[in-house]
Amino acid sequence: MPDPLFQTLFDDTEAVPWAPSGVVRDRARARTRRTRAAALAAATVAVVMVVGGVALAGRGPEKHVQPGISPTAAPSATPSQPAPTTPAAPSTGASSTSASSQPAVEPTALIDSLFLQPSDLGTGFKVAPETDLGSGDWTTEFVFSAIGCSGSRVPGQIERRDRSVHKGTGQSAESVGQYVARHKPGTAAQYFDDLRAKIAACQPGNGKGIRIKAQRFAGQDSLRIEYNFGDGWVGDLIVVRQGDLVTQFTFGGPSLADQGTALARKAASRMCNGTPVC
Repeated sequence: MPDPLFQTLFDDTEAVPWAPSGVVRDRARARTRRTRAAALAAATVAVVMVVGGVALAGRGPEKHVQPGISPTAAPSATPSQPAPTTPAAPSTGASSTSASSQPAVEPTALIDSLFLQPSDLGTGFKVAPETDLGSGDWTTEFVFSAIGCSGSRVPGQIERRDRSVHKGTGQSAESVGQYVARHKPGTAAQYFDDLRAKIAACQPGNGKGIRIKAQRFAGQDSLRIEYNFGDGWVGDLIVVRQGDLVTQFTFGGPSLADQGTALARKAASRMCNGTPVC
């Protein structure tokens, strides 16, 4: 006797129209193709999402890029510093040339080397102590005052220093009294022009007088001046200029009487130690 369940199914499906077997097979194949296509599409989407996520993770948040600056250029963590260089040692020849091309700087100190030296006068001469220099009563300016002529002022003089060199005592004594002075630029030359004019204008009378015996024989300018106090006292003064330096000296003694011109030239040479004109 047949199972009641199968009998019921048979009764329900007996009147259902069934498609032919060929149609059923075609429908099954189409369903299989649709299932595979859906699976492939899902897989493709998944791969694209994974790749996109990796790319986004690598980029990080997008930064603002300034115009003219490459977005791929990463700033350096430490500012670049130029590599230290070792300065090359200066060439000896170049230093010598540079030093020699610079203008000489005229010093202001009136040092000992600007004066006549004992060796310029002869053997046995020594520099006198500062206390033996006297009061300057032998200069051209003193002579002008002593004989009653105008000319005791020395405009433009900045600094002056006196020195005396001597030898022996009593009647055989010999000495040179000298000063060296520095003048303002240009005033030393003017001083010589003024001396010539004042000497020419000085006419005191009574046997007194002052005159130029020789000039321009040493340095840039020079004068040998003879003066007479009117009481039989006659003496010589020599004035020499180098640049803005002026020296004036007088001398006394038998061995120095005929050395005026030679001493003036030595004095001019000595002053080259204090002026760039030489």
